[in-house]
Amino acid sequence: MDPTAKKVFSKDGRELDYDILITLPTHRAPRVILESGLGDAQGWIDVDPRTLKMTGAENVYVIGDATNLHLKGVSKAGSAAHYQSEIIAHNIAQELNGLKPNGFYDGKVFCFIETSLSEATCIQFDYTTPPTPPPPSTLLHWFKLSFNELYWTAVRGIL
Repeated sequence: MDPTAKKVFSKDGRELDYDILITLPTHRAPRVILESGLGDAQGWIDVDPRTLKMTGAENVYVIGDATNLHLKGVSKAGSAAHYQSEIIAHNIAQELNGLKPNGFYDGKVFCFIETSLSEATCIQFDYTTPPTPPPPSTLLHWFKLSFNELYWTAVRGIL
């Protein structure tokens, strides 16, 4: 990035001009995984995209940001970990009861996206259905704000 010239340079060699640049740091694997040797060179753990079991380890499930599912089109959004946790919890319960795990993750992700101070949209997708966001609206903005409050109230056991 060259803030004086207002240019940003991509890893693939492109040079882009900008008026205002809003950027996020590169998403990185946790140090504990990098140092454990469980992940690949970037620190992501290879998993079966349907069972969420670690490749080469029959009794290890992996969830959320630790997985390499972003290479298979799954976002590292919190909702992905939420949906993954439901499948993993079900399958562990099946195994503890001597049954074969029969839950499969379909790549489901749901995210709200704020598009202004008063509007939002959302995306939902999975391994077979691409995202098709509806037009931004004030209703979705308020739904997103309400959902956040309800979700965290429920997670804390207050609701």
